[in-house]
Amino acid sequence: YVCWNIKNGEMAGFQKNDTDFDESQIGEKAHITLSPLAKSRLIIDGTLTAPREFLMDWMSDQGIMLADFSDNIPVESYGANYFRYADKIYMSAPICESQGDGNYSYKVRLYDITNGIDQAQNIGDTESFISTTGLSPMTSIGIVDNSDIDIYLLAGNKIVKYTTKGMEQSESPARIFAYGLSYDETEDGYTINFNLNEDATSVNLILNNPETGEAVQTIALGALPKGANQTTISRADLPAEKLNWSIQAIAGNVTKFTKISDDSPLYQYYAPYGVAIDKSPESDYFGRIYITNTAAGTVSAGNPSQAQTSTVGVYVLGANISDITQQGSTAYSGTISWSGETGMGPRKAAVASDGRVFLCDASTNNAGIYLMNPETFDISSIFTGATNSNGSLMIGGKYVCGQITAVGIRGEGATTQLYAIDKTASGSSWKKFINVYNIGESNTWTTAPNESKAANSYVGNDNSSIVPVSTGYWAAQYRGGGSNSPANPCMFYYSDQYQDAVFNTAEPNIIGESSQNGALAVNEKEQLIALSVNGGVAVYSYKMKEGIPSVTEKFRKEIAEMGGYVNDFEFDYAGNLYAVSNAGERLAVWAMPTSDNSCVTPAKKSLVLNNIYTGIENTVSISRISPNPTTGIITISAQTTIETVEIYNIAGSLVMRQAHVGTTTISLDLSDLADGMYFVKVNDGKAVKVIKK
Repeated sequence: YVCWNIKNGEMAGFQKNDTDFDESQIGEKAHITLSPLAKSRLIIDGTLTAPREFLMDWMSDQGIMLADFSDNIPVESYGANYFRYADKIYMSAPICESQGDGNYSYKVRLYDITNGIDQAQNIGDTESFISTTGLSPMTSIGIVDNSDIDIYLLAGNKIVKYTTKGMEQSESPARIFAYGLSYDETEDGYTINFNLNEDATSVNLILNNPETGEAVQTIALGALPKGANQTTISRADLPAEKLNWSIQAIAGNVTKFTKISDDSPLYQYYAPYGVAIDKSPESDYFGRIYITNTAAGTVSAGNPSQAQTSTVGVYVLGANISDITQQGSTAYSGTISWSGETGMGPRKAAVASDGRVFLCDASTNNAGIYLMNPETFDISSIFTGATNSNGSLMIGGKYVCGQITAVGIRGEGATTQLYAIDKTASGSSWKKFINVYNIGESNTWTTAPNESKAANSYVGNDNSSIVPVSTGYWAAQYRGGGSNSPANPCMFYYSDQYQDAVFNTAEPNIIGESSQNGALAVNEKEQLIALSVNGGVAVYSYKMKEGIPSVTEKFRKEIAEMGGYVNDFEFDYAGNLYAVSNAGERLAVWAMPTSDNSCVTPAKKSLVLNNIYTGIENTVSISRISPNPTTGIITISAQTTIETVEIYNIAGSLVMRQAHVGTTTISLDLSDLADGMYFVKVNDGKAVKVIKK
């Protein structure tokens, strides 16, 4: 065989290989295919042989035969092709069978050749729908369409299509991860506690070197169910004096874009515009889901007997979609007089690595950015002392913020940056500016933004999103079909390196239709983007080269239950996709396809495992105090056993103490205490603020 090397449209060289495998062995109808198994490999097939794989060695004219096809197929069969599905490699092979009297029938046999053609696994045959008199040219190809496979068979002048569409497929699991990691310490060792969001086929406890992060030991825990789990480890079995640890959870592959939410009340919201998730394992609130609801009303979608009535504010769910704060149907609104107008405020949200929740408001009266304390759910403007003039916030004569349509956050600790799309600060009413606040660990801001400008590809619509990543930010907006322009595109990427937009969806136009309401989520770890398109979602992958992304569409999916559009998307820690829709009046969740449904969740670095008993037990952290604020009775919940509860007033004086509790929850009556702020300590642990009013 001969191979030519073409560069810039010119032949740069060629190589011919003497393979000792000539026409007398292949047959006249030779078929050559680039191997899907590795570069520089070829698969040769013909009417006298089964497929054989060769290596194309550009430094030698000696052909290198790598593998023979391992299964038995009629030698006359040829014309196989190859495709990938869920990171497996398949061979779609025409099977030509002689019926006698010169007649032939044709079908397709599907093989899994992920481990090589010499280890092919027979998946199965289709029915024979084509027959010819005499041996005819033949080929078969497989095409992947989201979670479905279409297989085409061509023989002579006849073609037939086989498809999995419409066939019932096995349910896929959610993308799995562990959360709520903690431990109970004794003199002999540790009881490790964790929760799973999905049934696991296997779970591993990984012990890590605190300095290098290197895995020192992996302990298999076996298959474990969804929900609360625990295991024990003795100090004598710890391979080092001090160790960090993590939980690796593994579940079955997610073979298709799978809805994992339902129509129960916890998924129903009257006018939701934002969804944000705490994805920092170091946060005390890791896994929490925050939904912003902008208008009050009773949900009309779903089951009328379960219709939820929503108020204006923020709803807080646990990682397992539970009412973790026992707020019921009443949103946390703080003391802010939200407008109650659909889409105004609290509009969208972003969560910092330490658990702080930032909210934005697009209305004139409440313009700006707000902070919600994840412990007490107090909400306040970050612009302390600002005056509002028709949606423009000023402090000391300086413009600090305007009406904000979207927020995003990146960094951690002192490097935390807050991004905001500002519709008031625009150079014109059409071009929206992006404000950047280097807010760090502060909860307030009193000066102009560190940066405020519009890129050459800019946001021009109020229905917009911004997602900062480590190297810049992605932004998206609502653009109608045919109006996706380079300056004002459906989506663009701004590069820190180049200090401007270096990619937009109009050059070339990869959207082709409306980017309805501009919902956007980015999974930087997997380099995936979810963008709202008319009636559903488009999912893209991207690769960075010299600081510029190359974007490829993976699939599109109509999601009719969202009422035609999505207001906001968000990926969770494992890569499940969350969406809220004002039109659909709901939160919905989908598992994203993956052939590697595994996730490692590190325990907080403070939860060190020590093979020497120090006598200092791990203090119990409070997981919930509700209701907070309270008019009297509060319920305190902890991850482990509560022994003592102490309540201090703002002056630091002990005003209440309960000893020998012996349970993980306790209710206390604060009715006799004066209204004000108090601090609750469990087992002499970290104090948590509670408001009595």
